[in-house]
Amino acid sequence: MKKIIALMLALLLLAGAASAAFTDDAAIGEDYTDAVAAMSDAKIIGGFPDGSFRPQETLTRAQAAKIICTMLGGAESMDAVTASKYFTDVPQSHWAVTFIGYCASKGIVGGVGGGRFDPNGKLTGYAFGKMLLVAHGHNAEDEGMTGSGWDTHTDELLKKEGRDYLVAASNSPVSRQEACQLAYNFTFPAADTTAYVKSTGFSLTDTALYKTYGRSYLDENGVVMLWAGNAIEFTAELSGDVFLTYTADEGVYLRTYVDGAENSRPRLTATKTAKNVKVASNVRPGAHTIRIVRDSDISKSNNLVTWRSVTFTGVKDSVKATAEKKLLIEFVGDSITVGKGVFSNGGTYTSDDPAHAAAYAYSYLTAQAMDADWMLTARSGIALIRTTENGGGSCPKTMAQCYDYVNPFAADAELKPYDFSRKANVVVLALGTNDNVTGAEFKNAVKSMIGQIKAKNGASVKIVILYGMMTTAHADELPEVAKEAGVYSLKVTRNNGGGSSSASGMKHPSDAGQAKIAEELSAFLKTIV
Repeated sequence: MKKIIALMLALLLLAGAASAAFTDDAAIGEDYTDAVAAMSDAKIIGGFPDGSFRPQETLTRAQAAKIICTMLGGAESMDAVTASKYFTDVPQSHWAVTFIGYCASKGIVGGVGGGRFDPNGKLTGYAFGKMLLVAHGHNAEDEGMTGSGWDTHTDELLKKEGRDYLVAASNSPVSRQEACQLAYNFTFPAADTTAYVKSTGFSLTDTALYKTYGRSYLDENGVVMLWAGNAIEFTAELSGDVFLTYTADEGVYLRTYVDGAENSRPRLTATKTAKNVKVASNVRPGAHTIRIVRDSDISKSNNLVTWRSVTFTGVKDSVKATAEKKLLIEFVGDSITVGKGVFSNGGTYTSDDPAHAAAYAYSYLTAQAMDADWMLTARSGIALIRTTENGGGSCPKTMAQCYDYVNPFAADAELKPYDFSRKANVVVLALGTNDNVTGAEFKNAVKSMIGQIKAKNGASVKIVILYGMMTTAHADELPEVAKEAGVYSLKVTRNNGGGSSSASGMKHPSDAGQAKIAEELSAFLKTIV
């Protein structure tokens, strides 16, 4: 039985966490979304003909038999076993006749008396837990799961094995979402929770405990971030909820990842008034990698935020920074590079539009495809030549003026130079969207920017001029100047169905367009690094 359960684990891990789109997805409790997603993707539990999942509805005995049968791989041989030979109230025509028959043949289910199974009968948490324990190799009679006190012994066994994660089994009816979680718990090895302690964590002034993505600087309180796409990442033995404490002059958005998978509530808000935010919920006990990414938003893009500390339930001594990747890519650009600039509904931004997010921009997606560390030195409206003061764009400084600093929009006396202690291996320079200036002035500005990048990162840095994502104004000039400067150029797919810029009326890439650009860019980068 345990070998079959291990095979089921492999199936679930391959299935991932992208659940079928049920019509009542919003009704699934936040705690149970991962379990429902995995179990539905693995075809262990499904929805109803009307497309709903009905997460709060009580699990029936027949539905429980299907879950157990499918988990054990009984679906391959269940046609040879039918419930009709065991129970009088399960005719050959019943939808679950083979599931019930298989479980009965293995001693996992029994009747309710009088030769009946009662397939539509409701199931308690303890009853379903007992079925899972027996399916997992426990002996019901030898381990006290029959007769007086069977429910107490079932509860003890579930807790002993760590199979009660997120679900406190009881004599109350078990809901379909709770049943998903209980079954899901049996696909993972039991965790020793004795090592986990309450309210531990670390200060972000201790730079040895985390890795930083992007441009940031350290002060006495923690990590100060301005640029979209900045992130911190660490690994730790932890469980439960993870919180980030911070200070902010205005609200900012965050996206968080646990072991590379995006949090079930993708976009989080760190407000001006609140001082902490939950960045991960109900993390299973064990070693995990947590990544917290500063997202982009047109109304919040200039706001400074200081990330001060991380708290969680776990083992503090195990916290460590994730290792640096061999490749560091810096993306220098404008609104497209940071995922901003996608409009909907007549020029308003949606609150959780994937295409309006640094973590869905071609830059972030390219870094993931290249298995690289990254920096986003980019801002909406930025250009090589034009600024707000000289009649264009929405940025008060040019791309070249911003490049040397971690806080380029501060007063001159407060500017903090970026130390370039780690040199970029590749710099992707996205040009041409916000510069309507053409000819010699523009070409000379490009060459000057290339010289600036080489001066900061070394002559060996590979520079790729990226263009064509939104406008073709410089389609002839950019390849020409790239050739003259001895760097690469790449024209990528234009527009791709996004919303229009308020400044130019031209279309930004949609989320699908961003993904397409990432595909084209990463394919090109793999040929030069």
